[in-house]
Amino acid sequence: MAAEKLTKEKVLINKRIMIKPIQERFDGKYIKIDPKHVAKFRLPGCKFQFGLPLTSQGSLKVVLTSEEQEFFEELLGMKKGDLNFYRRGKNPNDSSTYNWWYGFLISLEEERTLTLDLSDPIQHLKYRVCTARPEIAPSYEARLDSGSYKYYMTEEKYEVANKVKYSNLKGIAYMELQKIRDNKMKMLDILKSLGKLYPNTVSEDTLIAQLTDIIETNDKAKSILSVEDFINAIKDKNTSSKALITDALSKRIILVKNKKYYYPTTDDLVAVNMEELLDWINNVENEEVKIAISKKLEIINNQ
Repeated sequence: MAAEKLTKEKVLINKRIMIKPIQERFDGKYIKIDPKHVAKFRLPGCKFQFGLPLTSQGSLKVVLTSEEQEFFEELLGMKKGDLNFYRRGKNPNDSSTYNWWYGFLISLEEERTLTLDLSDPIQHLKYRVCTARPEIAPSYEARLDSGSYKYYMTEEKYEVANKVKYSNLKGIAYMELQKIRDNKMKMLDILKSLGKLYPNTVSEDTLIAQLTDIIETNDKAKSILSVEDFINAIKDKNTSSKALITDALSKRIILVKNKKYYYPTTDDLVAVNMEELLDWINNVENEEVKIAISKKLEIINNQ
């Protein structure tokens, strides 16, 4: 059976893709690039020009099926084979050997966003080239997954929806922060439950500044804390217990051996995972142990 012929409606979809510079890095820890730095992305006047990358065999990476190649050749008024990826010629005057892809280059200037309309054939081909580049992450969520990524792709409508979503979340988060900004222990518990440890002697201003940084972070990538983490911690009825556990583990009041949790005072195995450990600390039968752990932590954290 012959393959179904491709149509504009099937290939040239109504979608706009944005290629945006990555403004942060993850090198063991999350690093936000200073937006005021003169070379926050590239030096002024610099641009990134690129075409299709080469494979390990030295040929251009193929980004179209044979059916798609024929579709675009016909749509763009080309001869059959003009979009052949395997031609070696780089001289545009020699149409028999010239590889059109060598001259098909895209420029990204400094930190500007490139928007591609996938319903336009040339812009669609630019998008296909971008999907093959090792410098361009396939999504916003994946942007910190590789040190080679300098840009990321995102759908325009997703970008707009995301801005609205996080604007609403930040509004909620700041209202919640206002309620607890005079409650130092509550702020400490939230940060500890999120893995951020501070002594009890830390200033309220430091805690508010740290919580503000979390609220101002839109999303989670790798181990980055975000506004959603803050809101979840506010709503979580186990936040204080999680804070106690995090603190106790860091001070070795509760020990971890082979992913199992022990209370060294009694040398008891108390849990084989974090969920069990949380149940153990919340169990009313262990209230005296919980109080003892809290007292030990209070002494250490007030030093």
